[in-house]
Amino acid sequence: MIKYLVICSFVFCSQAIAGGYKLIDQDAKATARGNAFVATADSPSAVHYNPAGLTQLEGSQYQLGYFATSLDVDYTSTDGMSSSTKNQVKGPPQLYISSKLSDSRWSFGLGLNSPYGLGLEWPKDTGFQTVVTESELLYLSLSPVLAFEVNDKLSIGFGPVLNYGDLTFRQSLTPQGSNDIFSVELDGWSSGYRLGALWKLSEKHSFGFSFHSNSYLRFKGDTMIDGLPKTRTNLSLPFPESITVGYSFRLDDSWNFETNVDWTNWERLNQANLNNTPFGNMGLPFNWDSTFAYSLGLTKKLKDDYIASIGYLFSENAQPDRYFTPLVPDTDKNFFSLGLGRTTSRIDWFVAYQLLIADDRRIVGAPLSAQSQSVDGSYEFSQHSLTFSVGSNF
Repeated sequence: MIKYLVICSFVFCSQAIAGGYKLIDQDAKATARGNAFVATADSPSAVHYNPAGLTQLEGSQYQLGYFATSLDVDYTSTDGMSSSTKNQVKGPPQLYISSKLSDSRWSFGLGLNSPYGLGLEWPKDTGFQTVVTESELLYLSLSPVLAFEVNDKLSIGFGPVLNYGDLTFRQSLTPQGSNDIFSVELDGWSSGYRLGALWKLSEKHSFGFSFHSNSYLRFKGDTMIDGLPKTRTNLSLPFPESITVGYSFRLDDSWNFETNVDWTNWERLNQANLNNTPFGNMGLPFNWDSTFAYSLGLTKKLKDDYIASIGYLFSENAQPDRYFTPLVPDTDKNFFSLGLGRTTSRIDWFVAYQLLIADDRRIVGAPLSAQSQSVDGSYEFSQHSLTFSVGSNF
């Protein structure tokens, strides 16, 4: 009976471990304009957004960035009990390097960033502690890319991607939520690739395309139950492919309006298997839906080399009600952003602020955990993010 309870409880709460959050924000300039950047891609972060954009950069450049965010989720159960996630500031960094070969149509780029990740920690008295108490996913991608200027209007870019993931998950085995903790600690590697194209129809109009392939991250590690020996386990999880298309309109040299549409194939998160646990192999259903994200951005060049941007991004919910989990309590999200920076011959910096206004999520009739705990209730979301980048020639 205990074996059955543990298996069912872990299966129920693991439906969203792999996805974490897709971190669209990978550069302060892009964040400030709502991440509408694939048809502009005029910084070293083009390695991530659209590698074809690297052909626009002269010489050799580097860019360092940091994205600090704090997500709070407030939960009210159907009987009126309230709890909130622990307030934590998370911050994935970014590093991009670009270099254009002299008298050549080729450019090279290298990026190290975190396109997925973050995590949540709930109190042990939420009423669903047998579903989840803590989770964290660290996900890093190393991307060497090449870009080729086909002619003065068209550029293409491509390159492999090497990914590393570190996953931690914890839950209580009983509703009392004391020291009876079930833990999973895993890490692993995967590979993929990315493609990009930039078509400058004229000085005013340009179009961008970016494709990030799917990958299967092969985790290995331990499952642990307090008081019992560790058990070696493994888990292969799919991370989705995505396509982004964008259009940029420049009224003149000082104004740039851009819009992007991003599609992410979350349907790949269907089912996976946690193998060789103390309880045998366990099937983990995800059953997420593919999503679209829509972004708009406006950038204005000011006096003395300053640049200001504002932006908006709408991101669809990937998690159906039936498979909702407080591990990743997803919902429809509206992101509003603004930023200021300066570009000179010696240094390039940018700072951006982003505010999340998300739809409240009311869950009714979600499946009970094996210990008959429910995640039904209302979920409210708030998030504030601050990101900066700094770069220079070398």
